[in-house]
Amino acid sequence: MVSAETLRQGAWYALEQAGRLLRAAAMLADNGDPITGAALAMFAREELGRSDILRTLASGVDAGGSMEPAEVRDACEDHVRKQSAGAFSTTLRGQPPTGVDTALRKMLGTEPGS
Repeated sequence: MVSAETLRQGAWYALEQAGRLLRAAAMLADNGDPITGAALAMFAREELGRSDILRTLASGVDAGGSMEPAEVRDACEDHVRKQSAGAFSTTLRGQPPTGVDTALRKMLGTEPGS
């Protein structure tokens, strides 16, 4: 059996790995290799997805379920599932004349890559 604590620890490690991959992706893109940077960013998104999957599994164990190591492996093997779980977005909305609104308008009005 895999404990909820072990699953949460795995989720944390996946989140840390996502950050490392994303930093490396940005460095590659900034230094003239945007294609490899994009590939690393996709791996980072997968690690975000793995983290989400592991947290969900931990919640199931907390609720009284059980997990075998093979079940955890199976849940984390599917690239499409990890990519989907790692796809999320945030929407920011600001009311004028707040600082958030001013910053968002300035950001949207700038040239991409500037």
